[in-house]
Amino acid sequence: MLEGEIIDITNDARGVIKANEKVTFVKNALPGDVVMVKITKDKKKYCEGEVCKFLKYSDKRIFPNSENPLGSAYPLYALKYDFGFELKKNIVKNNFKKFLNREINIVEYANEDFRVNKLRMHKKGNKLGLYKNNTNEIYVPDMNVLLGENGEELYFDATKNIKGGTFVTIRRADNGDFLATDGEYIGEKFRGVTDKNKKTNILPVMNVAGKNYEMEIDGFFQNNRFGTKTALEIIGKNHPGKVLDLYSGVGLISLYVCDGASEVTGVEIWEPSVINARNNAKLNGITNVKFIAQDTSDFAKKKLPKCDTIIVDPPRSGLVPELIDRIKEAQPKEIVYMSCDHTTQIRDLKLLLDNYELLDNTVHVIDMFPGTTHVETVVLMSKVKGE
Repeated sequence: MLEGEIIDITNDARGVIKANEKVTFVKNALPGDVVMVKITKDKKKYCEGEVCKFLKYSDKRIFPNSENPLGSAYPLYALKYDFGFELKKNIVKNNFKKFLNREINIVEYANEDFRVNKLRMHKKGNKLGLYKNNTNEIYVPDMNVLLGENGEELYFDATKNIKGGTFVTIRRADNGDFLATDGEYIGEKFRGVTDKNKKTNILPVMNVAGKNYEMEIDGFFQNNRFGTKTALEIIGKNHPGKVLDLYSGVGLISLYVCDGASEVTGVEIWEPSVINARNNAKLNGITNVKFIAQDTSDFAKKKLPKCDTIIVDPPRSGLVPELIDRIKEAQPKEIVYMSCDHTTQIRDLKLLLDNYELLDNTVHVIDMFPGTTHVETVVLMSKVKGE
């Protein structure tokens, strides 16, 4: 057993105790908590543990864990917002120092709007909700916080009117509420429904930063409206010449930056998103953008097309090494790297910083996922002179 105060938090939301010349990582504890810990793993350089008893709750808490309305998937919702966001910024700053040996400037974008435009839930029998951290146990968060006004009504309609299935997605868009499931929906509350028997011919549409975007109900689109608009404004429209947008999705970035570019090419693996992107270009009256349906890794097997700017917004796994080589070979004047996992972003930047430099040595940190330990980071890079 170990008694101590949680002094920090990790990327995966474990609390940190330093005692007896070791670091102990503790599940479900937050900075400022004083806890009694049962050690579950005792390694040479660190330990892992679980809270047996809270001896004192952090004065930065709003709720104990058991009263957190958003549950374990949103551990920082239990903290005062400013303190929680400060923890997240410090994680980014410390990781850039540790893994890239670089003291960065952080430009922060706080965001206390916890609403998501898409909520994908697990379904087991009559149970519908999110998984508790590191388990397959379903719990129900406060749907009015996550989905906004009438969120609970949408949730209870889904629980009552879906037969079978393993997942349910609720999408809230500017043109209505939508539902997707691999079960059978028999209700009438949603404007568009895709289930095992039918596919809606009306798709969700959202306006972000003056552009309209259609998307599949269960497809990928940035999940927080404030964070999405903020990211686009950071990227900006001042990218003259030809732009290559890799992992382009439904055209979110492509259709924003095209206003200042001569030509934009987007590359995306998921064909439904490519179809959405092409429709979105028409929806917005844009003619200087084209979209290619191809795995970016396969696209990188050949020489990249000549371009002035390359924009990447990869999945959490980051860029494949071959793509990094192709980017360096293409020698664009600038690179924009947007990431939902700054640790893989740092790994990739290591391979790019011989040829490129961070603009103003700055990392833009957006609280795209408030209540969680995750952030969205954007870096703007320019070619090193003489390279």
